[in-house]
Amino acid sequence: PHVDKWLKAIESNVAVDTVQHYGLYARSLFREGTRFPRSALRHERIVEWLGSRKVGRSTKRKYHAAMSSFCEHLKGIGILQRNPMRDVKAPSPAPARMSYLEMGDVKRLIDAQEHPYNVLSTLVHGTGMELSVAIALTNRDIDPVRREIRAKGTKTKYRDRHATVVDWAWPMIERHIA
Repeated sequence: PHVDKWLKAIESNVAVDTVQHYGLYARSLFREGTRFPRSALRHERIVEWLGSRKVGRSTKRKYHAAMSSFCEHLKGIGILQRNPMRDVKAPSPAPARMSYLEMGDVKRLIDAQEHPYNVLSTLVHGTGMELSVAIALTNRDIDPVRREIRAKGTKTKYRDRHATVVDWAWPMIERHIA
């Protein structure tokens, strides 16, 4: 029953799909309707459980984050004296999946797209900005004198930054904002 109470407690602080995933992750250790004694929630058992997940490193990190949150919840309500996840090392992150287009391919892609998608593509490729950030831009975010755009990232405060528009991309962006 503590899993459901924890999910209810975090639902206003995280995305709906995060709550759903966290529930699945926790239920892979705490089966619904079965008893799981507090004494079984120890370092060795958690490491074994995390290691047995047949998922990639990025997803294992999500399992780790979910269990850390759950154990912190249990500590907060007095079920645990300390969070055992503090001693469980998070799996190392998987290498970033990055791919790059050659400049000729970028220009062919932009030329093949209809307006306004070609402008959006120019913006993304000409600044290195994430698509979700680029879509949320407003005119106030653009500094035409400096050729900079405030890229308001959403995940952390460090993602809020200024992106410089490269020379080849500026003319199309400038026409669009005019």
